[in-house]
Amino acid sequence: MKKLLLFAAVALLGITATNAQFKLGLGFGYALPSGDIADFTDGGLAAHFELGYGVTEDIDVSIMYQGEFLAGGDVDVNGTTASVGAVAIGSYMLNGRYYFTKEGFRPYGSLGLGLASIGSIEFENVESNVD
Repeated sequence: MKKLLLFAAVALLGITATNAQFKLGLGFGYALPSGDIADFTDGGLAAHFELGYGVTEDIDVSIMYQGEFLAGGDVDVNGTTASVGAVAIGSYMLNGRYYFTKEGFRPYGSLGLGLASIGSIEFENVESNVD
């Protein structure tokens, strides 16, 4: 249910403008960490900006930047407690899309190549509770 609400919020906040063959996309959402990074961060903000070009009516190419800013939390490892500051994650992606239909609902297939990086992780207030 949470993922459905998250998807609906991102879909409602996403804005797409089209002018001739140039396309501009902008979206905002909530970043929910998962995996290893979820152990020491809380949620945060996510945003993306996409600039594209319609090569033909069926084919688009675009470049997209996406960034997430996660609030830090506390982590306890073997009796040592550390406070983690904000974490910034950014990615660039080159996309190609092929639209299967020309009118109405337009499903598409997409292929992309990208690069992601973690901008910063700060550790603060390291305390040891080992006796």
